[in-house]
Amino acid sequence: MTKRHNSLIRQIAVNAAIIGLLCLWVMSINRTSDLFISGINVSMDHEEGEKDLISVRNVKTLIKEELPYDVFHQTINRLDIGTIEQLLRADTRIMNAEVFVDAHYNLVVEIEQRRPILRVMNQQNDQFYIDQSGAFVRKVSNKATRVPVVTGYVETLKQGADLAKLPRLTQAYDIVTELRKDPVLKALIEQIHFEKSKRIVLIPKIGKEKIILDHVDQLEKKLEKLKVFYRHLAITDSWDKYDEIDISYHKLVYPRKLDNP
Repeated sequence: MTKRHNSLIRQIAVNAAIIGLLCLWVMSINRTSDLFISGINVSMDHEEGEKDLISVRNVKTLIKEELPYDVFHQTINRLDIGTIEQLLRADTRIMNAEVFVDAHYNLVVEIEQRRPILRVMNQQNDQFYIDQSGAFVRKVSNKATRVPVVTGYVETLKQGADLAKLPRLTQAYDIVTELRKDPVLKALIEQIHFEKSKRIVLIPKIGKEKIILDHVDQLEKKLEKLKVFYRHLAITDSWDKYDEIDISYHKLVYPRKLDNP
């Protein structure tokens, strides 16, 4: 038997093995397609110290109650994975959702949550969150996350709207984003109030003073000066000495003691 003949036989055997494996694979897929899912497994990203606005139970409820069919009564080949992902991504608490069926016939749902960084309560009595990307997140009853509250004369952000077209909310977002870069500043400020005159007032968690910020130009430098000033208050035990701390000018901090009426 020639080498060429042996090589041909080996090639035929390899091809036959590949065809056999492909047939088994196709048969396995066909059998799987006619099966039903055995359960729903939800995995979610969590950040230490951050409260979730949506739970595993919430996600399962969305799938079970909002879809036009019962996922447990549909064969795997009739499950519309794209529709399930679209349904989940439509919830403002969810940034992204990936859905697939695993080897054990579980419907696996991987959720990336939106992380609110500020809560808005404006003059129109609208209440909502804004997340780390500047997107709208609806307020959820009986669920609140500890983030700075923005009050006063600010716009209302609707789902899908462009934050950049709302100047006051953009300023609020920029302020909170800057505060979150520093653990001291993040822990210091609990409220950002926009007055009708466009003046911005920061309300600290401790002390009676108001922090005045006319505009957000040179914001990083202004907040750094504010942090240095608060260190001075701590060292000199001067809490509640001032009524206002003006940081409108990035090179100076102006503390004021207002006359009582």
